[in-house]
Amino acid sequence: MRHDDCSECQRLWRDYADATTTHVRLDANLRLAALERNLPLVESLTAEVEEAAVRRAFLRDALQKHEAAHEAADASESSNV
Repeated sequence: MRHDDCSECQRLWRDYADATTTHVRLDANLRLAALERNLPLVESLTAEVEEAAVRRAFLRDALQKHEAAHEAADASESSNV
């Protein structure tokens, strides 16, 4: 069941989408810097890509936990019917 009316779901999906976009963009920039053999940029972007990956994973986990809470509440409601 979707929870389109849940503001926390909307926030988490928006934050996760932003984190994913940032991670993908930084990773593409890192690959380009590596192809150009721009070592100082590779070093700085490597740290940024790692941080972006951690943020993306954190938000994915938070989203999954939040959706699991909805599923548990839905299951509880349906068993009470």
